[in-house]
Amino acid sequence: MTLELGLFALVVLVTACVASGVCAAVVHTWALRALAFDLETRLGVVEGTLQREVKARAGQERWKRPAKDEELAKELLALKGAAAPPKNWWETALPRSANGS
Repeated sequence: MTLELGLFALVVLVTACVASGVCAAVVHTWALRALAFDLETRLGVVEGTLQREVKARAGQERWKRPAKDEELAKELLALKGAAAPPKNWWETALPRSANGS
């Protein structure tokens, strides 16, 4: 009887050790997954903030650009002598009946 009780206690002890190890592994794995999820959500927030900042700066640069383009156009017109732009092909050499005169 003592041998049977000792064997049963040994089996219960080994089973308890294995079960506690499995539980510890599951808890540790879920802790790692929770940490990874937390880092992933934080990274998403940082990416969104960075993208918003980049787009805001691009918008500011876009509003600066038309002034530069206008200055360049004025300089080119001054160099060219501010000649009138040429007429389009459908506006030149029209018969009098076509232009309403």
